[in-house]
Amino acid sequence: MVEENQSDIAPTAEKLAETRLKRYGYVLRANKDTFRKVGLDLEVLGKREKGRPEQRWLDTLYDDLKQLVLTRTRCMIERNGVRR
Repeated sequence: MVEENQSDIAPTAEKLAETRLKRYGYVLRANKDTFRKVGLDLEVLGKREKGRPEQRWLDTLYDDLKQLVLTRTRCMIERNGVRR
């Protein structure tokens, strides 16, 4: 049985989040009529089958943004000290 090293998993997840945020920046700067900008605002018609809803790309991206803000806020607090 192969043991997984938890320290290898965290950097990979951070790299994936960094790449998603970088690509989102490219999409935001693109012209309105480009394929990637149109695809971002695409509405899919119809219903999904029963079960757990699929995770959308934007849902994952928003989770990454929340985590980034929390991490930066925590770093600022630790660096400057807690002020009350």
